[in-house]
Amino acid sequence: MTGTKPDASSGEADRGRHGLPTKVTSKVTTKVTATVTAGKSRVEGTPAADLVSDLKDADLINKAMNFAALVLMIFFPFIITLSSLSPLNHGGAADVIVRKMGLSGEAAVDVEKLFNTSGGDVVVNGWTLMGFVWLVIGGIALSAALEAIYREIWALPSAGLRGFAGQGIWLGLLLLCGAIQVLLGDALTGSTLGQICYAVLAFLVLVAFLWVGGRALLLGKLTWHQMLPTALFTAIGLTGLGFFSKVFFSSSIVSNEKIYGEIGVVFIILSWLIGIGVVITGGAIIGSWYVARDFSFLRWVRRVFRRGTEADGTPEATDGRDGGGGGGAGEHDAGSPAPTQSGAP
Repeated sequence: MTGTKPDASSGEADRGRHGLPTKVTSKVTTKVTATVTAGKSRVEGTPAADLVSDLKDADLINKAMNFAALVLMIFFPFIITLSSLSPLNHGGAADVIVRKMGLSGEAAVDVEKLFNTSGGDVVVNGWTLMGFVWLVIGGIALSAALEAIYREIWALPSAGLRGFAGQGIWLGLLLLCGAIQVLLGDALTGSTLGQICYAVLAFLVLVAFLWVGGRALLLGKLTWHQMLPTALFTAIGLTGLGFFSKVFFSSSIVSNEKIYGEIGVVFIILSWLIGIGVVITGGAIIGSWYVARDFSFLRWVRRVFRRGTEADGTPEATDGRDGGGGGGAGEHDAGSPAPTQSGAP
């Protein structure tokens, strides 16, 4: 039998892979491509595109996972030792993790099982020389990891042995921040209004710690104006992570513990640590991007207000500077290093 090819005269239109005529699918594809191309052309060169490029070039996820792996190795010894040496915490290391992750109910019980002794009691206190050594080693390792992230993002040279001074100051500020938050929590979380006040005050304490501690960690290589955006963005990210973990991690811990046992609980804690790594690294990248573009939130507010007054016909004096320019948190001294990072202009 000799096959015959259908021709155009047969009236049989060519069909695409979705059953539509080829001409129709071709027109749709062309229109979608043109729309995407136009959208890219509008985004390219904008600050948002630069931020996306900075996050991509900085290899955010890998840095966060490396940070989380390092923290995991020193996290449990550090938390256990810190809780045992602290006179402010009476629930041990498990209570620290439960509070920070916002866990409740069965999930909190599952976390407490990780720190139970063979007799079922939680190790709570006890001063030992080895415990103090673990506290110092763990804290210095944690601060050194954070310092390495900051210096890479801001393109700062290594401080060498001088960096131990900044790391020690950062560790002391971390302990002070934790103590203040514990005292505030014990004093204010008895009522709904108290919990709101605690959330606000705890956020301000966290911002202050990240601001002062970050500058001390870098030995003053960044000015106060340069360090403030990183502290703010990081604090906002950590607060958001706290809400997320409070909503989703409790159920995840319970289900993982039933499926995998105690190691399933560790999986969720590791995911939480990776989230912390993402927030810390991303906060530093966004902060350096904010400073490098010389943004100012206060100037943006003034520009919006000026537009509103001009729309009402009220003349408004201008400062002669572009509303998207520097000032506020984005200002930096002439002698300070340019806030650059790998892949950032």
